[in-house]
Amino acid sequence: MRQEFAEESGPVQLTVPAYRTEGSLVVLDSNHRLVGAYLSEADLRVLLVVLDGPSSSLILPATAQIENDRADRI
Repeated sequence: MRQEFAEESGPVQLTVPAYRTEGSLVVLDSNHRLVGAYLSEADLRVLLVVLDGPSSSLILPATAQIENDRADRI
């Protein structure tokens, strides 16, 4: 993927869905494409589509690590 992005003639354009909660942002999909484009050092344009919500692993299991990190700091 990194090589593929490096060969692009114009800027790489990605639409990336994310979930924002209490100061944290979780990329929901396309993280491999995002990292590949970054590592290729291509000209990169990102449209970040963000859903705001509570920090609850009951709503989004990916936020469980965020909850655990906060509990460790208390």
